[in-house]
Amino acid sequence: PAVWEQARGELAAIILAGQPEPPVAPEPPVAPEPPSVTLPADISVPWNTPVPLAFAAAPFAAADALGSAGMTLSINVSGGRLELGDGPGYAVVERTADGRRLVVTAPLDTLGGLFTSGAVRYLPAADSTAAAELAVTLTADLAGTLLTATASSRLSIALGFVPRAAGAGGVEFGVTQHGYAIRVGGGPPIQVSFGRRLLASDARPGAGWIAVAARQLPRGRFQLLWRNTATGRHALWTLNAAGRRTAARGLRPAQVRRVAPLFAPPRTS
Repeated sequence: PAVWEQARGELAAIILAGQPEPPVAPEPPVAPEPPSVTLPADISVPWNTPVPLAFAAAPFAAADALGSAGMTLSINVSGGRLELGDGPGYAVVERTADGRRLVVTAPLDTLGGLFTSGAVRYLPAADSTAAAELAVTLTADLAGTLLTATASSRLSIALGFVPRAAGAGGVEFGVTQHGYAIRVGGGPPIQVSFGRRLLASDARPGAGWIAVAARQLPRGRFQLLWRNTATGRHALWTLNAAGRRTAARGLRPAQVRRVAPLFAPPRTS
């Protein structure tokens, strides 16, 4: 029996030695870190001025090992349009005619540059007076695995002022997105209004009347000089300190020659 047990053990060892090693279970693949896009909750945007949009994006873990092909960035805005300036290498996939949607693709290694270079600019609409919305969607293709991140921000459009004529005493006549305005010494714009809270502009009151200059009177009042582009006639408005019309009258040619110099800035030697 002892010999038989020894022979049986040796035979079992020979049989086991000829079998392949049991397979080793592969380690589970490392899931790529999802992308993230960070935007400020509120961005102050000056009117009539292109604003570079800079976003923050988290790096992608294991992107190199997974052989990332690149990423797609989709930007949508309201109340204005998007402009694309100089920046890192990217390709435009879609750009709507109204400028409110822009889709670009870029290699992963230029991701940071695309977000921080200000290559994407936002231009508020000419009549923008309220807040707009900015939405960003980032999609990364990591070896066929699509990872998406989104972010949104509120764009607060500030009251802008574009000067048209400088007058005496630091008075400037110009326009905001609301219409005609007067600014004194670089202060906040004072909107010109008439009637039942109507805001004066190139189109209002209309009929060819365009405001050309403003000056300040005592007690904070103002005068606004008008010219009719169709007839060549002139008119004069008197405004209170809030810019509201309190009086108006037409001017004869002799009166225009006498009044017009009062709106000009003082000469410097």
